[in-house]
Amino acid sequence: MGASCINSELMEILENGFGSWGDRVRHATFDDSGGKQDGAFIYAGYIAPRSYWDRFNQAWDNALGSCHLPYLHTSEFIQTISIIGHEPRTDDDAYVILKPFIDVIQEHIVWGEGYAVIGVTTADAWSGLSAEEKKVVSQPSQDCFESAVGLACHSLRDSLSAANPLAIQLDEAANISALVGVYKKLKSDPLYKDSLGAICFADDKKLRPIQAADLLAYLILRQWRKDKLSLPLDQRLRRLIVSDPH
Repeated sequence: MGASCINSELMEILENGFGSWGDRVRHATFDDSGGKQDGAFIYAGYIAPRSYWDRFNQAWDNALGSCHLPYLHTSEFIQTISIIGHEPRTDDDAYVILKPFIDVIQEHIVWGEGYAVIGVTTADAWSGLSAEEKKVVSQPSQDCFESAVGLACHSLRDSLSAANPLAIQLDEAANISALVGVYKKLKSDPLYKDSLGAICFADDKKLRPIQAADLLAYLILRQWRKDKLSLPLDQRLRRLIVSDPH
């Protein structure tokens, strides 16, 4: 069976609420950013019940319409939109340009039962490990994903179970085989095996929650380049992560 067919079937399952699981399923959607050239690998995104994502999808479509966009690819949108002044775009520019989408994320995810999860691994984190350690520790490009999923499961540890699992959605442009390997590694761990329900790789042009994850990952990378995510974080970024910026 081809990858596109597998994705189609999984997407149908996701959209139908995993059959009998319904709205009990928490949907986690991640996208990646960064790389060796940035000094860090990042996986970031949002977790929310399906009902919140349903409302989010409609509001996101409205924001896309107001910006005359078929979909949002954050870095491309930031660079191509016409503004007064010259490049490079500043952080202030980025937050102003992205405000329609930031408002949707805050209102329908962060201010509700949703929240952000971020996994960051420095690019040189693997180089100092011993050969034995490298057998069990994922490379940075995969470790950041493993960290994000682990944090998601830990955050929901009191509510996740085999009957109430976490569904993970990722951009299909990602390194699918490597991430499936990480997912299977987590599924084999007694700490996580009952918490994880499914993983799906989808077209980010069609799945709006991945576009929101892309926005968050983009802004996290900007902050990383600026100050390595040192505290306190930019208040505008904090409002995309938690409901109370204080």
